[in-house]
Parts: sequence; structure tokens; C-alpha cells
Amino acid sequence: MANIPAMTEAAEEAAASGTTAGTRLDRDSLLTAGMAVMGFALFLSAVWTARNEAALVPDGALYTARFVKAVACFAIAFTLRSHIPSVGKFFALGAGFVGMHLVAYGLGALMPAGVAEYLAASVISGAFSGIGEACVIVLFAHLFSTYAPRVSAVAIPVAYLLNEALYFSTLYLPTEAIMALRPAGKLLGVVLLGLCLRRKERLPLADNEYPLQYGISIKSAGERAITLFATHRSWALIIAGSTLFPLIFGFVAQACSRLSTNSGLYDGFNEIVALGTIALLVFYGVWRAGRLTFDELLYFSVPLFATGCLLLPAFWLADAPYAGMLVKCGYTVNQVLFWVLLAQESYRDLRHTYLFFGLFYGIYELTTAAARLTTSALYAEGGIDFTFMVYVALVALWLIACYGVLFFALAKRVARGRQGGGRSADAPVPDVEGPAGGGGPSEAAVGGEEVPVRLVPEARRTLVFPDKLALVCERYGLTPREVEVLTETIHGYSMENIGKKLFVSRETVKTHLRRVYAKVGVGGKQELIAFIDRYEG
Repeated sequence: MANIPAMTEAAEEAAASGTTAGTRLDRDSLLTAGMAVMGFALFLSAVWTARNEAALVPDGALYTARFVKAVACFAIAFTLRSHIPSVGKFFALGAGFVGMHLVAYGLGALMPAGVAEYLAASVISGAFSGIGEACVIVLFAHLFSTYAPRVSAVAIPVAYLLNEALYFSTLYLPTEAIMALRPAGKLLGVVLLGLCLRRKERLPLADNEYPLQYGISIKSAGERAITLFATHRSWALIIAGSTLFPLIFGFVAQACSRLSTNSGLYDGFNEIVALGTIALLVFYGVWRAGRLTFDELLYFSVPLFATGCLLLPAFWLADAPYAGMLVKCGYTVNQVLFWVLLAQESYRDLRHTYLFFGLFYGIYELTTAAARLTTSALYAEGGIDFTFMVYVALVALWLIACYGVLFFALAKRVARGRQGGGRSADAPVPDVEGPAGGGGPSEAAVGGEEVPVRLVPEARRTLVFPDKLALVCERYGLTPREVEVLTETIHGYSMENIGKKLFVSRETVKTHLRRVYAKVGVGGKQELIAFIDRYEG
């Protein structure tokens, strides 16, 4: 049963000790991960290049894209808060909106800048871009979250490193080159994402690697979003972690841009420092992969932001770049590590991937855009001067201090919830008993194959869905063919597609499923999924 990744205790110990055992990537899986890294870097750099003045993107189009993207992310988070959709259909939706954006972008490029038609085409292009970018970026997040934390913790910083390098190169390109490279980067990013999704569907999975499509849901008819929020503690940290720092960065970046000060946010020296910072995060990901914590983010973000805000007025007066550089580095570190952390959290249960990343990315975009718009309004009123920046620095430092206390308190609450107490959505379940007289890892025969079952102390124990599926198959004596059919069904494939893949008829697949339902004692697929999800061994 190769499609069910069951993590052994030895693998967990290897992850904790920093070794590579237990997370082996074969050549095909490594190639898919590499394609995902390159595709994400290309797409993200094309998105970031819109902020370059040489890209000639009107402010109306830029802010339309930001706000529409935030709304789209919130819609994704709410609609798919506990569900994995058909990734093929979701990809088609995102690719379709990106395609419409590129068409509108091309039409606008053919018009004289400043005319009403050009501005209208730019706003329409921004709206399509916002929806398409939300879908594509969340899909990339889902793709990275299917890999074990040891892999995603390195792949995500590498993607950001390549993205920063690509964006840095556009700062020295003429407008004509940027106008051509922006759509090319988005198009190549979408194509590589599609190839990765295709490969993940067809190729065997590496150790501890999830399939992309489960086709399962834990939604019930009466479920409300507030119910999930009340039972899952991590969402509060996501909201807290995506507000203050982008707010400070958005204000500083826009103020420096409007006043053309040497803030260090837009010069080559800052970009080189940012590249070096992300390179360090790549090594940090290798060292801390799979063990990153929410409060650990503060160890890096708070000193950089606090120092930058403290020195901002003085360096503003002296026209020196260092304060803005520190704020930019803090912003970059915070964003990259949060992506790594959310991928790690989503790996625990992929059905919350869209909730986590939709909330995080939506709030990040909304907060940054709101800060930039507010700063532009203040600048238009002549309200930004040295005295004002002093007050901003003092208020920012006070907010950072309060934020640090709040963040630590939330992080400790989440940690206590995972170590014991109530049965919340992210709380551990009881251990699985091994053979009589044995305390070590057991091997459960599932469909004729030996599937390792994790046996770890309750403080560290979290049964994920594939573990539970393996235990149910063993407990109810499913045959190898029944396990194979059931696994493909849970991954979301139709009976026709399963039949083609296994070289049997649709009726044979249907017969196998009926036998599975009869053995377990359920009435259908959704009832079986709900039973597996609640199974505790």
C-alpha cells in the first residue's frame, strides 16, 4: 500500500536528530519538488515585479489585485476550511483567471498609457490577477505541504531565494524587458505547477509523502466556521502572525517610496542583504526542519523589526539605508518562516491546508495594502515628516512588545493543547497498543503488506489520516485488492478511473467497495471516511 505514508518511530527520531533517514526522496519525487520550487519562484517573482515602477503597473490595478486577492484567499479559506477539493478543477480555475489576466494585460499594453481604456483594462487585469494568484499560490502551498516537513522546510526557503534573485535582476532591466518577462514568468509558473500536479497523481510516492488529492471532507451539514475556530487553536496564531509585521513594513515601504528617501528598501545593497538572509534560512531549514515552532518566529522577527523601528527616525534624517534594510529583512524572515511553519502544520492534516494558507496570505495582503494606502493618504495631506516618524517608531515598538507577549501566550496555549487536555481538532489521540508484551513499533499487516505503526509517547503522538486508514484496513481484514481500491477511492478518483488504472471493470471496483463497506459496517464512502477519521485504534 505505497500510497499511505506511515511514519515510523525511527523516522520521527531521525527527524528530531537532524538526519535524513525516514524522509528519502527518489529521483522522481525530487524532480517534482524541484519543479515546484522553480515554478513557485517564477510565479512569485512575476507577482512581485508589479511593484517595480519600471513595470508601469498603475496604482489602481496594483491595489485592485491586492484587495481582490485578499478577498479570494478569505473565500478559499472559508469554503475549503476542512476539505481538499479536486486539485485538477481548482488548478483549472486558477489557470483560467491567470489566462484572462494575461489577455487583459496584453490589451492594456497595446493602448496609450493614461487613457481611460488603458486604466479600465489595467483594473480588470488586476481583478483577474488577484483571483488567479490566490488560487495558484494556495495550490503551491498545498503541493509543498504534501512533503514531509524536512523537505518543505528547505524547498520553501530555496523558492523564496530564487524569487528574490529573479526580482533583484528586474531592478536593472528596461521597461520593455519587464513587460515581456512578467507574463512569461506567470505562464511558466502555472505550467510547472500543472506538471507537478500531474506527476504527483501518476508517480509513486516517496517516504512520508502525501498524495495531493484526498477527495475527503470533515464538513457536516450544520458545521459553522466559528465551530472550527473554537476547536482548533492554531488559527489564532496565524491571524496574530500575519498582522503587525506586514502593517509596519507596508507603512515604512510606502513612506520611503513616496518621499524618495534612501530607506534601504529598494536599492541593490538591500536586495543583496535579503538574498543572504534567505540563504541563511535555507541552512536553518536544513537544521530545524520539522521542529519549527510559532514562538520561534519571534526570535528572528522581533529583534529585526524592533531595531529597524528604533533607528528609523535617526537614519531617516541622515538619509542612511540601514533602518529600512532591517525592517525589510524582518519582513522577509517572518514571511518565509511562516510559510515553512504552515506547511509543517498542514502536514498534520492536509484538510486544513486551505484554511491556514488562505487566512495567512489573505490577511498578509490585506494588511500590507491597507498600510500602503493609509500612508499614501497621509503623504497627500502633508502629514509625514521627521516628528511624525518619531511617533510612528515609538508606537511600533510598543505594539511589537504587546504583540510578543500575546504571541508567546498563544504559542504556549497551543503547545499545552497538543500535550494533553481537551480533545480539540489538533489535540493528540491515545496511543495504539502494540502486541502483548511489546513496547516497540509493531508491523501491522495491511492488505498483505507490512505497514509500520507509530508507537510514541502520548505527548508526541498524533495519528494522521493515513495511519488511521492503515489501522482500519488491518483491523477489518481487507484484502490487498480491496485496500488498493479503497485507497484510490479516498484519493478522490471515480470508479471508472480506478478501473482503468487497475485494469478491471467499473462493476468489479463497485463490488470491491461494497465488500469494504460491509466489512467495516458503513453505508457509503463519506460514512467510511468519517469512521476512519474518528478511529483511535
